[in-house]
Amino acid sequence: MMNTLFQRLLAVPLTPSRLQLPHCRVAPSTLTGGRCGFRWGTVRCAGAAPYPPKTKFRKMHKGRCEGILGDGSKLAFGTFGIKVLHSGKITYQTIEAARRVISRRIKGSGRMWIRVIANYPVTSKPLATRMGKGKGNVSGYVARCKAGKILFEVDGLAPVAAKEALIQAGHKIGLRTKIVEWS
Repeated sequence: MMNTLFQRLLAVPLTPSRLQLPHCRVAPSTLTGGRCGFRWGTVRCAGAAPYPPKTKFRKMHKGRCEGILGDGSKLAFGTFGIKVLHSGKITYQTIEAARRVISRRIKGSGRMWIRVIANYPVTSKPLATRMGKGKGNVSGYVARCKAGKILFEVDGLAPVAAKEALIQAGHKIGLRTKIVEWS
């Protein structure tokens, strides 16, 4: 019962009426349910911005995204998914471009889950500015992905159509990816 309730709340149905809801936001590190049971993860609903609307701190340290991911490396909702093979950063524009490719390919016949959110601010200083005088303004947001992170999941499609949609989305992402299947 609870599993289907969370899937209903967090799933991204690809109908036009649902895509118009900007208030359907699920924050990072929220409780999600799936085939692997309840766990902490990141799922974004349709219509939500691919970056956080408000954060506790505007700017963060640069940091590194190294190593292999433990949690979030298995399919939880769909039958097919796209997995990152090495660590790196993905911008919110890249996530949106990949989402559009998948939405266009499956044309409302299946469901899609977005398992990544760009919640890490990136700053930059204006051109022709001298060194010093503080950190620059926030210019965008990125998602820090470790190797093994599942980015997107799809379900309710023929295997050929699902793989084709995820391959096309993988071309938009600036990291090496592979298609994984629920087994």
